[in-house]
Amino acid sequence: VFHQVFTTGDSTISTLNTRSMESVFHIYPDAHLRLYHNQNRTMSRSHKRLGPLLDAYPGIELVPYDPRDVLRTALEASAGRPHAVDPELAGDFLDRIADLALEKYWFSNEANLLRLCLLYTDGGTYMDTDVVVVRPFPADMDDAASGGAKGRSIHNAVLRFREPGSVFISAAINNFLENYDGLTWGNNGPSVFRRTASAHPELVCRGDGQHNLTRAEGTVAGGAGGRPDCWLTIWPAEVFAPVGWRDWEDACAVPGESPVGRDADRLARDSIAVHMNNQMTGPLLRDTGFVSGSLCDKLLNDYCVVCS
Repeated sequence: VFHQVFTTGDSTISTLNTRSMESVFHIYPDAHLRLYHNQNRTMSRSHKRLGPLLDAYPGIELVPYDPRDVLRTALEASAGRPHAVDPELAGDFLDRIADLALEKYWFSNEANLLRLCLLYTDGGTYMDTDVVVVRPFPADMDDAASGGAKGRSIHNAVLRFREPGSVFISAAINNFLENYDGLTWGNNGPSVFRRTASAHPELVCRGDGQHNLTRAEGTVAGGAGGRPDCWLTIWPAEVFAPVGWRDWEDACAVPGESPVGRDADRLARDSIAVHMNNQMTGPLLRDTGFVSGSLCDKLLNDYCVVCS
């Protein structure tokens, strides 16, 4: 099961968004992709970009949501479990959500909230709508995120929690609610994972991909089914985010002048999924276009099926 969230409905669906959806089916023809959209935003089955994909892939499901209901469901599902979602924090957030929805960055923060709650209640793989899957996820890649290039951050554009009920995710929901700041970009996204990992190092699995994140010995109650008592494995940045956001323009507009741009074949080959950072690549695609053979060109054209 794959999850993607469109907080703004179909009014902003781009070529990159449709290629992101298609890449899932390029790798997993029988996948189940849930496209969540705010119930107050239109997601039409006849949309010029979305319609052909819905016709081609019966595994795509359109799911309307109310963010309040999504949070309440996670709260109920966590009751009595380790690091249960705090009822007081959740209640306060629910009381404020109508005002928060007026904030400038709410479209992003709503997606940040949903990715946590959906992974907690349903499990599966969450992908931002500007992520392209380039090869199958390893069979042992459970409870996974990707670290920052210098080990000081944790990306949340791709998150894989095969089973619901992750103790790390419920702790992250509490961190999101307790430290919510709608005026600071990123505070309620990647920073939630960094703060949670730092506050609860016992929940983070040991591994080479964890770079400089603080860790502690010990286990946490709740591991089951023979799995280790840790709840998040941090893979190297190259797995999901091989290109820094500052490097996308050179990589795709002037690849011959960019070390990253000249390395397009290896980056596409060695990554599992690539976060294309729509803030950088979106305007570039719209205003300039991508150089043929560049990494952006490859990602948009080599992993689609309908290619609408």
